[in-house]
Amino acid sequence: MTKRSNATRGISLIEILIVVFIIGVLVALTLPAVQYSRAASRNISCSANLRQIGIACGNYLSSNGTFPAGTTAHSNMSMFVALLPYLDLVNLHNSINMSMQLYRNADLARISNERAFQATIGILICPDQRDTERNAGSTTYAGNGGYDAQSERFNGVFSDDNPRKIVSPASILDGMSQTALFTEWIVNPIGSQDRLATVFNTKDLRAADEYDSFVAACRSITFETSNFNNVKMAHWADGENGETIYTHDLSLNENTCLNYHSINYGAFTAGSRHAGTANMLACDGSVRSIKKSTSPALWRSLGSRDGGDIVDGF
Repeated sequence: MTKRSNATRGISLIEILIVVFIIGVLVALTLPAVQYSRAASRNISCSANLRQIGIACGNYLSSNGTFPAGTTAHSNMSMFVALLPYLDLVNLHNSINMSMQLYRNADLARISNERAFQATIGILICPDQRDTERNAGSTTYAGNGGYDAQSERFNGVFSDDNPRKIVSPASILDGMSQTALFTEWIVNPIGSQDRLATVFNTKDLRAADEYDSFVAACRSITFETSNFNNVKMAHWADGENGETIYTHDLSLNENTCLNYHSINYGAFTAGSRHAGTANMLACDGSVRSIKKSTSPALWRSLGSRDGGDIVDGF
């Protein structure tokens, strides 16, 4: 008769290493999928925010017959201030002292409205913009100001000029679905030199025939070649270029520049943290995913409301 051994064989070091290796492979395979899923979810939430802004603009349009002005009468506040009641933020709107001019009495206006202006409005923040990349009261969406301000021609939907310039559907000759209303942009990464959220400065190129030179200078400028740079602040209450109004002078995720310290002649460029695309709200309320590789000509066509452009291929 043979004896049966009660001893159990232990797990060898090689077997442990094999199990660890297999787990590592599985994690390596699944992690990109999880990251992609999260990025896709943030992108969907971002486009949903724009749809809600589009609904608010549509309701404003139904009530007033026009889109809101880029800057409110007498107070220089943004279109977002006018849209607050249509975003179910009536109490916030009512808390703002509209009699204070934002620029003429800048300090007094900000003190008077500081609590309101520093409010974080979730619908105005794309989830791909981390909290550390924003100041209080920031917005990661901005309204279409058109392009080529040097020609003294307002061809977008929003303007920071006073007296106000107000756009109705009748003046959007290129078609509501073919004209941008709002787009994403990247703002204020605190404490870092991030080109996408930086405002550079070019030499003086404000003459009408220097527009192409200004665009080329802005496109090529770097931290090393710029004599001035700051970060985009983008406060939702400020009705100004570079705060709540962007331009179509340069393509998505290209540089943003003042034109010799001039805001009115500057290029305030849209963009996003999404991989390869940015979301754009058209004047008809539709949201499109625009490729960052979109040509400058096509991007400018989307920025013009009355240029007679044929927009195709986006």
